[in-house]
Amino acid sequence: MAGKSFHSATCLFTFLALSTLGVHAVAQSQPSARESKAGGTIIDALTGGKVSLGLRYRIEVVDADNFAKKATASTLRTALGYKTGTYKGFDAFIQMEDVSDIGLGNRYNNKGFDGFSNGVTTRPVVADPDGTDLLQAFVHYKNQGSDVKLGVQEITLDDHRFIGNVGWRQHHQSYDAIRYTNTDIENLTINYAFISSVNRIFRQRVDSAHHLLNAQYKLKDIGTITGYTYLLKYRNSAFKNASTDTFGVEFKGAHKMNVKTSLTYEAEFAHQIDEGRNANHVDANYFHFSLGGKYQKYGVQIGWERLEGSAADGQFQTPLATLHAMNGWADMFLSTPTNGLDDIYVKVFGPLGKKAKWNLTYHDFSSASGGAGDYGTEFDGVITYKSSWKQVFGLKGAFYNSDGFKTDTSKFWFFTVFKF
Repeated sequence: MAGKSFHSATCLFTFLALSTLGVHAVAQSQPSARESKAGGTIIDALTGGKVSLGLRYRIEVVDADNFAKKATASTLRTALGYKTGTYKGFDAFIQMEDVSDIGLGNRYNNKGFDGFSNGVTTRPVVADPDGTDLLQAFVHYKNQGSDVKLGVQEITLDDHRFIGNVGWRQHHQSYDAIRYTNTDIENLTINYAFISSVNRIFRQRVDSAHHLLNAQYKLKDIGTITGYTYLLKYRNSAFKNASTDTFGVEFKGAHKMNVKTSLTYEAEFAHQIDEGRNANHVDANYFHFSLGGKYQKYGVQIGWERLEGSAADGQFQTPLATLHAMNGWADMFLSTPTNGLDDIYVKVFGPLGKKAKWNLTYHDFSSASGGAGDYGTEFDGVITYKSSWKQVFGLKGAFYNSDGFKTDTSKFWFFTVFKF
């Protein structure tokens, strides 16, 4: 299995790199003047790093009309990491992650893969399977305009619409990958990544051979134009029909009207076709347009997003996205329906006192091509509060009202996050 081999190899490479640095550190206990001036020795890099610890506790309640029982999950995510200091452009990062059910037991379908499944099928899904895992382990090199990461890592591009870490779920999505970033040309950022396996939120590793190319160019006082090519090839036979080639362009920016007021705008188009391993025919487009305004800390945004779909030409899909952030927090559209998806949304946000903020969003969902008509509507809202000791508390809700697509579903969350 190519993905498992690469995952093991990159973890081992990171360990050996750190070990080698340690051996060299002992051998070089008397640094030269040049080394000291340049920022220290290898041992300084190993011992002068930074420990990170993140805790996120969450209660999630799901009430769906197609289940007689509600789902209730009480989980704690703990992420412990260590980033070394830098030596001659090199550093390394390792991060362990644990997700534990706290107090309520198996009152939800955790959708865990194989041995990580809690076996519950009579309640709705809360996709946070228990477990302890190595989330990230990579070696990093940076020199002038070049930046390289090799190993197990989280990758996010743009607004997570195509490539994300699914950071809302307790177990994040990561990738066995090599990623290269170049900023040698002024205002231009080029990203390339090769992904040999995807480590999904369900604690499932899926072998792949994905190529990601993303280039962003900043236009002074106007915005950023981004071109991208995402060639997804799944080696795992169960996922082969998710293999697609996507080509797209996005323009996004903001214009300051005066000291207190600004406009925001976005336009994006992408085209997707099936890749060789895909047994299905795919020939579909993606559109996204939005216009917004902001006055001081208050804002409004109106947008339209279309993922085309039809029985003849397949559906536009984004399997590596942070999908929870896209088409409603009730997660009714984690895959594109047969007849595609139109999402017209209105978002308003602002402060609540000095330390809290709120966000409200309304969605109107319908089919992108004839036949299916209206899917439903959804109302989402969240309030967060950041304490004086930097801990974040939040209340969040999603209310989906079906017009024939799936069933009425309500979701509620209480969460708190603290990082050291």
